[in-house]
Amino acid sequence: MVLFSDFKQLFYTFIVLSISLKVKLNINQCREILFVYHFLEQMF
Repeated sequence: MVLFSDFKQLFYTFIVLSISLKVKLNINQCREILFVYHFLEQMF
């Protein structure tokens, strides 16, 4: 379970980093990242 939660955190961090590297963050994009984060959180 600890490994799984670590994997989840790494997965989310990778997503946020890849998005932030592609585009400069603004308010709308931050909201989009939060939306994706909550969506993925519900899947697990």
